Amino acid sequence: MPLTELNIDSSSLDAFLRVLGRVKDNNGRLDGNEIWFDDEATPAGGCLDRISILNARRETLVLLRKSLEKSLCVEQKTYRPKSLESQIINRLPFEILGRIFLFSTGQPSSLFEPIKQAKSLSHVNHLFRSVALQTPALWSIVASRQPLALITEYLTSQLHGCCFSSFMALG
Repeated sequence: MPLTELNIDSSSLDAFLRVLGRVKDNNGRLDGNEIWFDDEATPAGGCLDRISILNARRETLVLLRKSLEKSLCVEQKTYRPKSLESQIINRLPFEILGRIFLFSTGQPSSLFEPIKQAKSLSHVNHLFRSVALQTPALWSIVASRQPLALITEYLTSQLHGCCFSSFMALG
């Protein structure tokens, strides 16, 4: 069901509002099953009736949650924080950001650490991804203490043909 067609019938909504009223009367505590049932509508002995009522309440919550998630998604897409840091970063030339990215890979200490750092940088935002992908040197060095055969196998299986200009032996 598309999110735009969400609807809660008025009787289910009224019942849910009564549940919220009982939670409020209980000072926000959710302990006890009785908050879910109206005193006058509580079935005398039917466990199946109680299950049916709880399922109806759950369905109301599910619809409310879907509506909330849709609204949250819309708001998150339109929200663009304009902090000082993001404004400054956005004004730096690609070449400078690329050099900063290269510097951030630092001294490798584990298998493929520079590649992992480059991949992490490329997942920050659209700008970082563009800069990382347009900085070939960021992807061209593999530092490893592993045998060359293992490195070659890893590159073949994981990196699908990226070209590396150098290998650095660490030990």
